[in-house]
Amino acid sequence: MNKLKADLHIHSVLSACGSLEMSPTKIIDEALKKGLDIIALTDHNSAANCKVAMETGKKKGIIVIPGIEVTVSEEFHVVALFSDIQSAETLSEIIYNTLLPIEIDEDKMGFQLVVDSEENILRFEKRVLNQASLPVDELIQKVEELGGIYFFAHIDKAYFSLISSLGFIPENMKDCIFELTREDTYGLKKIVRNSDAHFLKDIGHRYFYIEADKNIQSVFENIRKGVFYYDA
Repeated sequence: MNKLKADLHIHSVLSACGSLEMSPTKIIDEALKKGLDIIALTDHNSAANCKVAMETGKKKGIIVIPGIEVTVSEEFHVVALFSDIQSAETLSEIIYNTLLPIEIDEDKMGFQLVVDSEENILRFEKRVLNQASLPVDELIQKVEELGGIYFFAHIDKAYFSLISSLGFIPENMKDCIFELTREDTYGLKKIVRNSDAHFLKDIGHRYFYIEADKNIQSVFENIRKGVFYYDA
């Protein structure tokens, strides 16, 4: 197995909070500059830019995992990751159908863009994506049914995090995977560190390592086994 450098929480131009420089192609080029072996594209409540990212990553020699940062109905974020685009797109459609048909104010909130590998705009997503969708228990069930894995995003942040929303970590969740942005581990065992990048310069500024062969199946297998760590 190899020691693979991973950043599994990156937003593209499909996230209104993401910079317009965050095309899948530019993300991959920047990730390669930062020495990353694996990235995940994790836009809010949608996987619409994942397919082009995976195709571009394959051509350029980096593993791209299709993912979604889901806003659960409890108002915190959970990142769902999949080993294939079909499963990611299935969950994406399920989530999209739960969202209220609220049109985004692009002047105030930003654009939500679906693009191709040449950075051409394929469509403007007009429905506000970052809104509450499925309850967390239902989301986890669907992710597992689709063969995915998940982690609770940036739990030490003051907003859209499990701790900020619930005030504590439920006992039945403590064996799950948690993303941290600071050094306090909260006594948790399965910790990942990702950039949550919205700008190119931030890609890879936090990362962790996965012991795996350089293919998506091995990466998933070893995440499930807990064969990952970060340098404190």
